[in-house]
Amino acid sequence: IIASRPHVLCVGLNAEYMGATRDDVLEAIRLFRVSTMDAISSGLQELTLDGDQAEEIRKVEGAIRRRLGVGMSAPYARVYADFIRQGFEPYIVDRAFVIMTKREEIEWKQQRKVVARKK
Repeated sequence: IIASRPHVLCVGLNAEYMGATRDDVLEAIRLFRVSTMDAISSGLQELTLDGDQAEEIRKVEGAIRRRLGVGMSAPYARVYADFIRQGFEPYIVDRAFVIMTKREEIEWKQQRKVVARKK
């Protein structure tokens, strides 16, 4: 919210404008930070996978590591299509890339068109 009053200096959530106190805003920010960090640290815990799905994700992760050596990169669409042709479910391939990104094993380049292996 951008307030039109000249004494308002911030853009975004303005405590006075919204009827909240400064303490209310600080508590909201604290809660946001805590919940964001909880979500980031959850990793695989956020997934509800059965044992077979988790094993399939591990297989895809291994295939990604074999396909992309450390420091190598490849077009994501090609890598993704190859895994689908090998019989992996699209959901499993997507989750493997998300998990490896969270672990900082891979990174995205060129607006997510290229995937690169970091470690």
